[in-house]
Amino acid sequence: MLVLTARIESSAPDRRELSQALLAWAAAVRREPGTLVAQVYEDIEAPAAFCLMAEWTSRQAMEAHLRGPEFGAVLGALELLARPPQLSIIQVGDAVGSDALRTIRSLRSGAQVVREQDT
Repeated sequence: MLVLTARIESSAPDRRELSQALLAWAAAVRREPGTLVAQVYEDIEAPAAFCLMAEWTSRQAMEAHLRGPEFGAVLGALELLARPPQLSIIQVGDAVGSDALRTIRSLRSGAQVVREQDT
């Protein structure tokens, strides 16, 4: 699974236009093959700041999205930004659900991480 996150800040007067573009992006991405999740969040502590988060089943699905028209529309909306966006793409490993929580607890306690399939 691949996860894209982006923090996007616009100027206050452009907030509405940017939020509409981001919501349209999320709705379109959710219909694409290989998309697991596409969400838009607004930062309640910073006016006109948004976070995008999307997950894909494979690198091919993500790359198809990045080449497609929906992401092109987001790139056009980036012209409204007060600052350059902060983007990250990560590949999520084996630890999901309760395994991820067990891994986090083990890391916090300093214990060695042991996954169920390893036992």
